[in-house]
Amino acid sequence: MKELAEVANGLGGLTARQFQEVLLLAFERFDCNGDGRLSPEEFAAALTSLSFDMSPRAQQTLHALLDTDGDGYLEHEAASVSQLDRLMNAFQVSMQFQIDHKAQKIMPLVNHLQPAAKAAAKVAEAAAATITGKESPNADR
Repeated sequence: MKELAEVANGLGGLTARQFQEVLLLAFERFDCNGDGRLSPEEFAAALTSLSFDMSPRAQQTLHALLDTDGDGYLEHEAASVSQLDRLMNAFQVSMQFQIDHKAQKIMPLVNHLQPAAKAAAKVAEAAAATITGKESPNADR
């Protein structure tokens, strides 16, 4: 799941159609030997040249996800909208999982800090009332 999140972040929120255009451009510009396929090296060169901010591991992960037949190369079928829609949906699921996972870790800390934040707000309010000479509307009586 972490690899999918890294790939999704590297794609910068492109839609499936936008990414299809990127892939078609990659085939046009980086299929060095003209065999109609992109090797992992050609694909990595395309992503780097097109300014996608991805680690080599994320580039490899994306290449593997798009390699529809597992032969180590990307064929033009990888650029089909239905294939890319499935990929983008997988990215969305991965990102939601990452968000939910982080939220589960953070919420206990937030719940623990809420009473302290409320107390600090009361102290600040009382200090402001002392400075201005006005009674705090929420002062304990």
